[in-house]
Amino acid sequence: MTDPSTTLTSTVLLTVAVDIEPNRVADFREAVDRLVKSAIQEPGVLDYWVGQEPGNPYRFIFVERYADHDALAQHQASAACTEYVAALPGWLSSPTVASVDNATSVAVIDLAPTDPTE
Repeated sequence: MTDPSTTLTSTVLLTVAVDIEPNRVADFREAVDRLVKSAIQEPGVLDYWVGQEPGNPYRFIFVERYADHDALAQHQASAACTEYVAALPGWLSSPTVASVDNATSVAVIDLAPTDPTE
């Protein structure tokens, strides 16, 4: 777990939600696996997480954190990312929702559930 006193400064946070056609999920997951393996090796990529929305096996959420806008641009120009982006329209069942935020100073806190019997 992250130290709650940790402060993240001057980072770029990208969140993306994608809805995938049911018959394309396997292809999508294979491509995402390649993308993540590549992204986590890139300099300037601080976090790269992909998850499935509970209750909706066709919606995937990307949460990516970069050291700065240059790191995001380098990631977007990478071979793995350009390959993924080129294939993405063929997998989508609805328009993609994306958000890019500048996090100038964000304190990390532990929001793990507590045991109600304690």
